Amino acid sequence: KVGQVTFTIVGQVTLYFPPADSFLQQQEYQQLMTYKRLAPVLRKQIKKKERLDEQTLHAFQHANPHFFYVYELLGDYYHATGQQDKALRNWKKALLLPIPKRSESERIEHKINN
Repeated sequence: KVGQVTFTIVGQVTLYFPPADSFLQQQEYQQLMTYKRLAPVLRKQIKKKERLDEQTLHAFQHANPHFFYVYELLGDYYHATGQQDKALRNWKKALLLPIPKRSESERIEHKINN
Protein backbone atom coordinates (compact mmCIF):
# COMPACT_ATOMS: atom_id res chain seq x y z
CA LYS A 1 0.00 0.00 0.00
CA VAL A 2 1.09 3.57 -0.58
CA GLY A 3 2.48 5.09 2.59
CA GLN A 4 2.88 1.76 4.36
CA VAL A 5 6.37 0.64 5.36
CA THR A 6 7.01 -3.09 5.44
CA PHE A 7 9.78 -4.82 7.32
CA THR A 8 10.42 -8.50 6.78
CA ILE A 9 12.83 -10.51 8.88
CA VAL A 10 14.49 -13.38 7.03
CA GLY A 11 16.90 -15.25 9.26
CA GLN A 12 19.28 -12.57 10.52
CA VAL A 13 18.61 -10.11 7.66
CA THR A 14 16.06 -7.33 7.92
CA LEU A 15 14.72 -6.13 4.59
CA TYR A 16 13.17 -2.69 4.19
CA PHE A 17 10.56 -2.03 1.51
CA PRO A 18 9.96 1.72 1.19
CA PRO A 19 6.47 2.97 0.42
CA ALA A 20 5.56 3.18 -3.25
CA ASP A 21 6.27 6.51 -4.86
CA SER A 22 2.90 8.23 -5.18
CA PHE A 23 4.22 10.18 -8.20
CA LEU A 24 3.98 6.97 -10.23
CA GLN A 25 0.21 7.09 -9.80
CA GLN A 26 -0.20 10.74 -10.79
CA GLN A 27 -1.29 12.10 -14.15
CA GLU A 28 1.99 14.00 -14.52
CA TYR A 29 3.91 10.72 -14.49
CA GLN A 30 1.61 9.22 -17.11
CA GLN A 31 2.12 12.32 -19.27
CA LEU A 32 5.89 12.05 -18.87
CA MET A 33 5.76 8.42 -19.98
CA THR A 34 3.62 9.37 -22.99
CA TYR A 35 6.17 12.05 -23.94
CA LYS A 36 9.09 9.64 -23.55
CA ARG A 37 7.30 7.00 -25.62
CA LEU A 38 6.19 9.30 -28.44
CA ALA A 39 9.29 11.51 -28.90
CA PRO A 40 11.30 8.71 -30.58
CA VAL A 41 8.29 7.82 -32.73
CA LEU A 42 8.08 11.42 -33.93
CA ARG A 43 11.84 11.58 -34.65
CA LYS A 44 11.59 8.35 -36.67
CA GLN A 45 8.67 9.67 -38.73
CA ILE A 46 10.56 12.92 -39.34
CA LYS A 47 13.50 10.97 -40.77
CA LYS A 48 11.16 8.88 -42.92
CA LYS A 49 9.07 11.96 -43.83
CA GLU A 50 5.93 9.97 -43.09
CA ARG A 51 2.76 11.23 -41.47
CA LEU A 52 1.30 10.28 -38.12
CA ASP A 53 -2.35 10.39 -37.17
CA GLU A 54 -3.60 13.59 -35.52
CA GLN A 55 -4.48 11.73 -32.33
CA THR A 56 -0.82 10.78 -31.81
CA LEU A 57 0.35 14.34 -32.49
CA HIS A 58 -2.27 15.69 -30.09
CA ALA A 59 -1.24 13.20 -27.38
CA PHE A 60 2.42 14.19 -27.82
CA GLN A 61 1.65 17.91 -27.52
CA HIS A 62 -0.51 17.46 -24.43
CA ALA A 63 1.97 15.12 -22.76
CA ASN A 64 4.35 18.01 -22.07
CA PRO A 65 2.68 21.25 -23.24
CA HIS A 66 5.06 23.63 -21.43
CA PHE A 67 8.29 22.21 -22.88
CA PHE A 68 9.76 24.04 -25.86
CA TYR A 69 11.17 20.87 -27.40
CA VAL A 70 7.67 19.44 -27.91
CA TYR A 71 6.85 22.31 -30.25
CA GLU A 72 10.25 22.26 -31.90
CA LEU A 73 9.82 18.58 -32.68
CA LEU A 74 6.26 19.11 -33.90
CA GLY A 75 7.58 21.91 -36.13
CA ASP A 76 10.24 19.57 -37.49
CA TYR A 77 7.57 16.94 -38.14
CA TYR A 78 5.30 19.34 -40.00
CA HIS A 79 8.26 20.66 -41.99
CA ALA A 80 9.30 17.12 -42.96
CA THR A 81 5.77 16.31 -44.10
CA GLY A 82 5.41 19.49 -46.17
CA GLN A 83 3.11 21.40 -43.81
CA GLN A 84 5.09 24.64 -43.59
CA ASP A 85 2.41 26.79 -41.94
CA LYS A 86 2.05 24.34 -39.08
CA ALA A 87 5.83 24.01 -38.82
CA LEU A 88 6.27 27.77 -38.44
CA ARG A 89 3.43 27.99 -35.93
CA ASN A 90 4.99 25.31 -33.73
CA TRP A 91 8.53 26.70 -33.93
CA LYS A 92 7.22 30.15 -32.98
CA LYS A 93 5.29 28.62 -30.07
CA ALA A 94 8.52 26.94 -28.92
CA LEU A 95 10.22 30.34 -28.76
CA LEU A 96 7.51 31.62 -26.40
CA LEU A 97 8.39 28.99 -23.81
CA PRO A 98 11.43 28.91 -21.52
CA ILE A 99 14.48 27.62 -23.39
CA PRO A 100 17.50 26.84 -21.21
CA LYS A 101 20.29 27.42 -23.74
CA ARG A 102 20.76 30.28 -26.17
CA SER A 103 22.01 27.78 -28.77
CA GLU A 104 18.66 25.98 -28.61
CA SER A 105 16.66 29.13 -29.27
CA GLU A 106 19.09 30.08 -32.07
CA ARG A 107 18.56 26.64 -33.61
CA ILE A 108 14.79 27.23 -33.68
CA GLU A 109 15.18 30.78 -35.01
CA HIS A 110 17.35 29.38 -37.81
CA LYS A 111 14.56 26.95 -38.75
CA ILE A 112 12.06 29.81 -38.87
CA ASN A 113 14.27 32.02 -41.02
CA ASN A 114 15.24 29.34 -43.55
